[in-house]
Amino acid sequence: MSSARLSIVLLSSIFLASGCSIHDSDEGKVKVNEHKETVKVEKNTVESAVLVNKENKLPQDYQTDDLVYPSIPFTFEEKIEKRMLKTVAASAIERLFTAASNEGLGLAGVSAYRSHATQESLFNYYVDRDGLEAALSYCAVPGTSEHETGLAIDVTASDGSCAAEDCFGDTKEAAWLAQH
Repeated sequence: MSSARLSIVLLSSIFLASGCSIHDSDEGKVKVNEHKETVKVEKNTVESAVLVNKENKLPQDYQTDDLVYPSIPFTFEEKIEKRMLKTVAASAIERLFTAASNEGLGLAGVSAYRSHATQESLFNYYVDRDGLEAALSYCAVPGTSEHETGLAIDVTASDGSCAAEDCFGDTKEAAWLAQH
């Protein structure tokens, strides 16, 4: 695993980004997506799904809600913004950490929610420190970070070593996360 961090985007449902639109009235129906694959619509729960990346920027006025502090260890003690997640993501990460613990692995959160202002400050800090080209290689432009949705968290081993570093990819915790 070569990723410096495992950014886990937790969604309340599977988001069908294949072009198959889903509406409440579609429940129980069979749909065909653009790849000619048949998909049965079980239930519309995509209200927590958000597609955000370099090509899909959040709306300028995007505000997340329903933020809570998940009951998981972090690499820091303070109850601050970057420890928060949307309720659905907090519940999912708690279950993931419990499953890892049951298999003898300790995990810790590194960074979860970031407001737009925090992402902007972080990005500008890296631009000032390393230059725009370098910053763009490892830090999302404000409005393009999954962390701004409250549905993403960076995770590391519970000892905090290799937090947001390439070396985490070589740990047993990273291997376990990749499988789960």
